[in-house]
Amino acid sequence: MNTNFQKAYPNATDVEWEMEGENYKVEFDMGKMDNEIWYSIDGNTIKTEMEITENDLPSAVKNTVQSKYPDYKIDEVEMTEENGKKTYEVELEKWFQEDRKLMISENGDLISERS
Repeated sequence: MNTNFQKAYPNATDVEWEMEGENYKVEFDMGKMDNEIWYSIDGNTIKTEMEITENDLPSAVKNTVQSKYPDYKIDEVEMTEENGKKTYEVELEKWFQEDRKLMISENGDLISERS
C-alpha cells in the first residue's frame, strides 16, 4: 500500500499514516495543498479528499457558484471522491458578509449550503 502511494504521489511531503477504524488514512501535502486518502486493508482506495485550486474546478461547478453567488470570491476548494462520485466543497467569502460553504456535485447540482 505504501509503495502504491509512493508511486502515485512521488512528490508528497509531510506524509502521515494512521489507522482509522479498519482502514488506513494517509495525510500529505502536494505543493501547498492538503490531501487525505483512505485505503482499505487490501490496499484499495476508499475515499480521497484533495484541496484544489479554483482553476481545477469543473466548469459546471464554477457556473453554479457564479450564478448563485456572483459577488463572492472563492476562498478554498476541496474535492472529495468516494464510490466513483466527486463532490466539491467550495468556501466563499465577501467583505462584510458571512462566509458561505457550498457542496456541489461534479455536474453542478447544489447539494447543500451553509454559513
